[in-house]
Amino acid sequence: MINNETLKVYHSPNPFYTSTVISYNLPEEKNISLEVYNIKGQRIKTLYNGNATIGEYQVTWNGTDENNRKVSSGIYFYKLITSEKVILKKDVVNAINPHTFLLPFCGRGNLWKP
Repeated sequence: MINNETLKVYHSPNPFYTSTVISYNLPEEKNISLEVYNIKGQRIKTLYNGNATIGEYQVTWNGTDENNRKVSSGIYFYKLITSEKVILKKDVVNAINPHTFLLPFCGRGNLWKP
């Protein structure tokens, strides 16, 4: 039987820019579905759907929908579904590349780059 102590779902980083890793541990063999939803409750992508044996799993979501188009910035939810339980986790997609971000002038006219 699956309960809150035996079925765990984690993801990192949060927020993310290019991809995030969703990790989960199954205490027994189950048919599962791992899906991504937007804030409106619309399914964006199915990351896995099928039988999974006992063990730890990692799935990478690259921030794309079913048609491999990049999703916009915003809040998204991961849903891990088994016959006994549904686990929902929240993540944030940042579609702006943080490495090209410039802050306004700092001090004596110097630009600051992260």
